[in-house]
Amino acid sequence: MFWCYELGKGRVFGCVPGHYCKTLDDPMFRISLLRGIAWAAGESPYRLDELVLRGA
Repeated sequence: MFWCYELGKGRVFGCVPGHYCKTLDDPMFRISLLRGIAWAAGESPYRLDELVLRGA
């Protein structure tokens, strides 16, 4: 489960999966995680896609 929340100017992105290192081997998880982090930082959610897709 992924979730996000906005309150005023603040943004929070939360992620339940990722407790095991092997989770990071899944490109769909990595892209979702990086998009969430970019969104929370106020950046384009797609700006880090190349990092994940480069090795796919």
